[in-house]
Amino acid sequence: MAYNMDNIFGWDATADTVLDWNYEALAEHFVGNPDNRDWMREVNPWALQEVAEKLLEAAQRGMWNAKPETIEMLTEVFLDCEGLLEEGGRRSTKE
Repeated sequence: MAYNMDNIFGWDATADTVLDWNYEALAEHFVGNPDNRDWMREVNPWALQEVAEKLLEAAQRGMWNAKPETIEMLTEVFLDCEGLLEEGGRRSTKE
């Protein structure tokens, strides 16, 4: 999923072809949907963080006119993943 998000982002950055509703649908499906988000957090939190980060970057670069509540949700998930990964990093170095 993170790889596909990278491709979509790159495609839009070079060809300006991804519409706002496409980004909104991606954000809602992969990050906003609790079942999908929880599954990604469990199996690959790095991928979840990367998807949220790319979506935030698209909005920051003006490639996507995101809804404020979507930006807030993506930011919360990104920061949650960052904390989770930092904790996991500390655990793995102690083991």
